[in-house]
Amino acid sequence: MLNACCLQSLYCRGIQPSSPLFEQIASQFFFQSQPIFPEDLLEECLWEEPLFSEEKMTENWKRLLALNVLCDLADVHPLKLPAKVRFFERRPWNQSSQYVRSLVALNHAFARMPIPEVTPQVLASGAALIDICEYTPWLSLPYTPHHFEFGIFLAVLSLLGKRQDLQDIVLRMAHWQLNTLSVEGKPLSGLFVREKDTKTLQHQCLSYLLFRSAALFTQETPFAAIAEAAIRGIQQCVEEREERMEPLWALLEKWLAQYQILSCAPFQLSEQIHDSSTALVGYRSSMQHIVCTLHGGYTGLGALRQGGIEIVSYGPQYLPLGECEGFGIEGNALSDHGMRRSTIEWQRHSFVLKGCVRLVDQPSSSLSGGGKFRGIWLDVVQEFKKPHFYLKTTFLGLDGWESVAFSFFVKAVCCKVGSQVLYPRTFERYEGEAQLLLLEGEGGQLELCSLGFMGRMQIIPLVGDNHFWGADFLVAYFMMPEERHYQWHISAPI
Repeated sequence: MLNACCLQSLYCRGIQPSSPLFEQIASQFFFQSQPIFPEDLLEECLWEEPLFSEEKMTENWKRLLALNVLCDLADVHPLKLPAKVRFFERRPWNQSSQYVRSLVALNHAFARMPIPEVTPQVLASGAALIDICEYTPWLSLPYTPHHFEFGIFLAVLSLLGKRQDLQDIVLRMAHWQLNTLSVEGKPLSGLFVREKDTKTLQHQCLSYLLFRSAALFTQETPFAAIAEAAIRGIQQCVEEREERMEPLWALLEKWLAQYQILSCAPFQLSEQIHDSSTALVGYRSSMQHIVCTLHGGYTGLGALRQGGIEIVSYGPQYLPLGECEGFGIEGNALSDHGMRRSTIEWQRHSFVLKGCVRLVDQPSSSLSGGGKFRGIWLDVVQEFKKPHFYLKTTFLGLDGWESVAFSFFVKAVCCKVGSQVLYPRTFERYEGEAQLLLLEGEGGQLELCSLGFMGRMQIIPLVGDNHFWGADFLVAYFMMPEERHYQWHISAPI
């Protein structure tokens, strides 16, 4: 049986709140047996202007949702709360995004206001496309953490409104979300995750809440056991690093605790991952996983683990290497047709994923954001034949790709190139001709080798944590304007 208040107990162990507002929420709710809602909390919940940032807009609504949930748990209903919701609703927000619409509707529901219509749409596989930017439907993906959050919001809405149709959608989303987990039930840190959304603890908390919510709706699946596995990941994150836990997730856990989970069957995730609607294919076992895709939005082409070594994300990237605004591919089911149509051939221990992808626009230095259209495309073949992985790319474009690298973000204990040994969190790096790279981890070794590449490469030690998908090294191969074809081979050394 799941602990009803895992997140609350971990939050109370000393995770520092992220703002004075949430500090008051913690002191008024978590640390008191009889919570009292202070009216001045409403005055502190202000709308912060997004300034071209979709993330800031959703953070506004999530702060307000935390207050709404707190009011419901304390069984108080301030008269000013509906007025606060209406004030937020008059500010600009992405009304075309089903993810944001569910967040706004949930605020209405907790404030006991008429609930705006929510009719979520998912792909045949159960994946929900999330609009993170207005007017860019080709960038809509089942992003982490947004896909987790969307499922959680719909689950709570379904319980508040007793809507069976939303429960069915949540179950379909949860079934698809299994594709993004390791065999241990942990979210893959780089799959459909933008670099700026790298938050390991947050992703674990959201995985726990989504599968806990799904477990309320059915006893025929191992969702409760997966939620229990997420708890172990959360505890590990709390012990290993000082990372803030958002009180909203602890508050929602407390609210969900009124609904009992009756079953906690053991789980064993399928070895095979296959979803053509998101150009996703993979294999996972206790010793390794390799998951590849050709859909993205400032995200990579996949993730790989062998023993204790991980390549958490990889893909094309504009220089400079220290910034990931120019990393990744773009495109989804809307653009996956014609010359861009992806194909998947798969068997139990092998697969081939082929297709044409576009490199994201080159970042602009202007304050308004956006980017410079370069028209760089890649024909990509990703082939896995256990235990070997081959990545083949052919660059296509309107002009050259001299300012482009192909980057691998790696978790490893150390990295050996020639006679040089590099360690994370150090200033020593390698820059020179491309050579065989030996990655070492607690569970063995992994070779990364460029085939037929005569150019230059750079290896940069990183600090890990919540930067660059938690990677310890950045391995970058600099593309040459006169060369179109590049390929790599990754496997354990013989």
